[in-house]
Amino acid sequence: MSNGYSLKRNPHRTTRGPRVGWSLVELLMALAVVAVFLVGVFTAFIQILRASDRSERMIEAYQNARAAVETIALYAKAARIEPSAPAQYFQGINIPTLTGDRVDNDNDGRVDEEQPDGKDDDGDWVAARDDRHGQIGQFFERPRFVGVPDLGDGHVDEDCVFHRDQLALQLFPNPDDPSSRDEVTTFSIGIWEGENNVLLQQVLRNAGSGTTVTEMAPLAYNVVSLNFLYWDPNLPEPYWVETWDAATRGPLLGPVIELPASVYISVTVYAGQTPLEQLGPNEPLETVTASTVVDVEYVMYDPRYNAMRANW
Repeated sequence: MSNGYSLKRNPHRTTRGPRVGWSLVELLMALAVVAVFLVGVFTAFIQILRASDRSERMIEAYQNARAAVETIALYAKAARIEPSAPAQYFQGINIPTLTGDRVDNDNDGRVDEEQPDGKDDDGDWVAARDDRHGQIGQFFERPRFVGVPDLGDGHVDEDCVFHRDQLALQLFPNPDDPSSRDEVTTFSIGIWEGENNVLLQQVLRNAGSGTTVTEMAPLAYNVVSLNFLYWDPNLPEPYWVETWDAATRGPLLGPVIELPASVYISVTVYAGQTPLEQLGPNEPLETVTASTVVDVEYVMYDPRYNAMRANW
């Protein structure tokens, strides 16, 4: 049946609908964008992991150094003079090395140029910048050294060579403490079970009796520096000294105190990722340092010490 219209198919007509899928060029561009994004994310993730690992290593190294410092401080604080003993035993040996952490810590263009002696060895101390003294009202901390470079100031002992000092002291039996014993304790850096750079504590018990017992234990590992300074109240101008030998001090030598009034203790521990023995001779070392000053209480209460302070 015909309605007057004729329906003809146009062979050139196409049906346009929504396109499905990406072209090859678009796919490659999308992959490139995703790759750049993933590389950025992966790089950031790696940096976070490295920072976290470094933080953990630094914290662990500092905890080891701090624990060692606290142990040594307990012994130094407990040192006392035994009047009945023919001689006192408190010996500090100064043993410097040739290098430090190989880093210019004070930004003066030189590396490891100072000795850790509480002095301005390299001459870069500036009073207006580096003189550091706590002040409460009109009173200063370390008042005798206001305007003078000393331990605690900036640019003093800030870029030092490492030391491997030794400290040996005798603890005499305390009449007021039945549990106390006669013992000689030595702190030094040595080898423990085949491992180098171990801070060791060696204890010789009952040194004054016929039977002695020697004990040795590690206090910290990867210790690259052990440094002691001793406050000498016997000097006309009291200050820190690097060595101490109680055998050379005593009543026969004049009214001097056989023990230091205070001991400065510093322990530096390596905190890098590469084992120490695998580092080259010029590679910088990543380290942390814990330090403290402990007063020898027996000396602080000695009448001779108070008499000396009156003349300072």
